[in-house]
Amino acid sequence: MMISQQQLLAVIRARSEPAGSVERTGEARGVEAKGVPGAGSADGISLSDRARDVVKITRALEEVPEIREDLVADIKERIEAGTYDISAEDVAEKIMGRALIDEVLGRDGPSR
Repeated sequence: MMISQQQLLAVIRARSEPAGSVERTGEARGVEAKGVPGAGSADGISLSDRARDVVKITRALEEVPEIREDLVADIKERIEAGTYDISAEDVAEKIMGRALIDEVLGRDGPSR
């Protein structure tokens, strides 16, 4: 699956989010633990706006197909016609971008 630069930046931002993005609360929006002796209220969590954004982004990414058939077909046609051309600068930029992401995420290279 190809990942766009925007998606990579979102991952970097999400991974660098401080651990305090989720905070414990004493009450879960007024929900009481009924039938439990000595329980006045239930524990709950409150997500920061940023954490909610990460959840939304994650859900949106899960809906993106792993293989974009329309792009694959277009590239195949251009290769067969001899019109597919990509600059060395574009290739180098992608290689460096992915190397940076691997370094930030602490990976030893692309996972397959």
